[in-house]
Amino acid sequence: MSSQPSAPIEPKDLMDLDFRIQKLNWSLYDVAHSKVSGTLRILGVPTNIFEIDPQKVPPGTPIPAIAFQVTGVVSFKNEGDKKEPGPVLSPAQFQSAKKEDITSFIEPREEPFNEFVASRKGSGPILVRMRTTATKVELLEDKVGPLGDPLLWVSHATTHSAADYPKGNLLAR
Repeated sequence: MSSQPSAPIEPKDLMDLDFRIQKLNWSLYDVAHSKVSGTLRILGVPTNIFEIDPQKVPPGTPIPAIAFQVTGVVSFKNEGDKKEPGPVLSPAQFQSAKKEDITSFIEPREEPFNEFVASRKGSGPILVRMRTTATKVELLEDKVGPLGDPLLWVSHATTHSAADYPKGNLLAR
């Protein structure tokens, strides 16, 4: 019989794990809009992978339970017309710029799972699979990047799964 955790999960309940990249690929989207066309590339790169103390997770939570910090990397390959180069925008200018939602004009080409192997002391490794997908894509109106390309504001989400990874499989991939 498992018991309900006595308190919410706190930072001290997270064990920061060393990890290596096993498989890493961009999520790719075709953008076909009257004002912009090209390939959108999105990649979620973990900066930390944590194992949550199994005694602290709610009943029914799959073990191993993990948490992570991820940095999103977004790139756009312009296949449309270039314009006169614009200035580099500050983060505040990006956020406050007038935007047009073009999400319905993007088509997923590839949304792969990326794989990371995290080491644990006293236990076998964990295979962590993550996929980063576009959730909303907006074109900055009347703004052009320093290379003359359209500027996009991209929202994305990263989902994950984790499983024990038998040591014999570490070199198999």
